[in-house]
Amino acid sequence: MILKKGFKRNFIQRIWNLYYCVRDLWDRYHAVPKEGHDPKESHDQRMRIANTLVREMAVHGDAEEISYYNYLEAQGKKDVVEHSKKEHHEIKNLVYEADTNSSAKDDYDEILSRAVNAFDKHAAEEEKGILVEMEKTLSAKTSDSEARKFLAARETAPPRPHPTAPQTGGTLQEAAAAQAKVPDRLVNFMRRVDYVDLKVNALILEFSLILLTFEIYEFHHPDI
Repeated sequence: MILKKGFKRNFIQRIWNLYYCVRDLWDRYHAVPKEGHDPKESHDQRMRIANTLVREMAVHGDAEEISYYNYLEAQGKKDVVEHSKKEHHEIKNLVYEADTNSSAKDDYDEILSRAVNAFDKHAAEEEKGILVEMEKTLSAKTSDSEARKFLAARETAPPRPHPTAPQTGGTLQEAAAAQAKVPDRLVNFMRRVDYVDLKVNALILEFSLILLTFEIYEFHHPDI
């Protein structure tokens, strides 16, 4: 397979893949047997999945607001951004409720379900709306740039939800995220929070490996 110079990261694929991961985690949460197995083992596995759901939903909201929502606003989509941030705030409150409630509560599944359902509704809305529009209009260069910004924003986002944090999308939100990240990790350490691995969509994983192979080749062959 011959890859041409300039093959870039695809921003839309990155977003879709993360939506896929959250949905897959929710399926895996329900797939853990409640009966016929070691109760403690089943509970611990469900909690690892729940912790990962909380982290992914929390990180995703901040990452979108810090990165590509700024691009949308610059493209005259301020109404879309405001609507999406409002949904994010609702999701963050629901994820915060899941994060701060004990898994021993009888209604914990329902608490977590409300957060996941709100996230899924928001994701489906973006998948059918703004992401479709962006896929048609984004140049390869811009798609690559926005993908890099989004992935970088994920690295700076704290692993726990903060509903009262700013949603400005600029320096203030970035600073708040950075400030919250260290204490969040400390809290998770004290709580002995553990996670499960994300299962990447096979098609997107193959696409990402192609990009990685090309990037390595380009690094060693800068003249291509």
